[in-house]
Amino acid sequence: MSTQQEVSFKPYFKIATAASFLMGSAAIIFSALSFFVEPVTSYFGFSRTAFTLTFTITSLIQVLSMPIIGRALERFSLKRIFLVSGATSSVGLIGYSFSSSIISFYLFSLLIGILVPAFTALGSVVLINRWFVKKKGTVLGISGSFTGVFGAIFSLIIPNFIEQFGFQAAYLFLGITLITIVSLTVIFLVDNSPESVGLIAYGANDDDQQSKHSIGETPSIRYRDAIKSPVFFMLYIGFILITFIGAFQQHLPAFFGETGLPSDQVGTLFSLLMIALIFAKIIAGALNDRLGPLMTIMIHISSAIVAFILLITSTSYLMMILMVILYSFGLSIMNVLLPLLSHEVFGPRDYSQIWSLLATGITVGVGVGTPLWGMIYDLTGAYTIGLYGMIFILLTVMTLFNLAYFKSKKLKQSNQHTQHV
Repeated sequence: MSTQQEVSFKPYFKIATAASFLMGSAAIIFSALSFFVEPVTSYFGFSRTAFTLTFTITSLIQVLSMPIIGRALERFSLKRIFLVSGATSSVGLIGYSFSSSIISFYLFSLLIGILVPAFTALGSVVLINRWFVKKKGTVLGISGSFTGVFGAIFSLIIPNFIEQFGFQAAYLFLGITLITIVSLTVIFLVDNSPESVGLIAYGANDDDQQSKHSIGETPSIRYRDAIKSPVFFMLYIGFILITFIGAFQQHLPAFFGETGLPSDQVGTLFSLLMIALIFAKIIAGALNDRLGPLMTIMIHISSAIVAFILLITSTSYLMMILMVILYSFGLSIMNVLLPLLSHEVFGPRDYSQIWSLLATGITVGVGVGTPLWGMIYDLTGAYTIGLYGMIFILLTVMTLFNLAYFKSKKLKQSNQHTQHV
């Protein structure tokens, strides 16, 4: 087998590029579709409540499919899974263009959502974990930032496309674009594993890494032991709670507007948030490679706490700019640092299955958190109580993650002892 010194960085760069394109393609589904609410409801006469249920369906079906996808990613070819799942989601988008009843929109939402994690949040993470030991966090941070890059691109294209050609043509365009991006990426850039092309994972042969980073030797917790352990439930609860940071993002424009900021400044702040998030994800990955996932998450949660304190104590535009930058570090935790923490806690052995189950906590958190923020406002007339509560929640998450991290070390030792007996 080739050593890393004997080959160029090109194969690893290809995989990093592939993961970035696959992760970025999620923006076609989760960002671009938000521009269709007004034209579709106006054309068909659907209520916005009924139509936006399509987003809920797309998200909730993933909670059911993720554990199955996790097992499939371990057992079958990544290339085939990426192609099949990308094609399935693309068919759903194209189906939207021919839909005229709300039921048909719901059915195609199921088709879009059921396999989308296989080539985005789950599949891309598994691909990176197979190919990188060193710089894993940096690569994951860069690939995660492409959701913002693609989101910005399609935010410029889709509104004008709908205006010129209609929403049916725009749905068709998105479906064709998605399958094109996924297919070309998989065909020309993806290899299932470094071993399949005679290589080893990047950094796996370093002197300080070689003895501890093969799946057979790295301390790991088996799937059946992991899901029954307190460590798993600490992380799962933490995943749900930490996602409340992201759930508040949907309410930020309304919050800014109520502080008396003019609409142009509100728009500028939200644009700044999208740009800051791109860099926050890259920084998160780079910090992970230097400090490890736990310390990096503590830094990012601390940034989010300061951001929420600023929301409570200040209405100054300059302070809101600082708040947005700090808040972006909190948002970057979900896509970049949670999969890295999961890998650190449970090890590589059954990582795909464990991560796919833990990742459902993120979906649950978004599903619960977004309406919860709205309920707080409806009941109290302000977000203030929720902002104070969020500080307490983030401190709780810090405690849960620290407990899970240190308890996992004992659990790994117990697993190793059991395997050697």
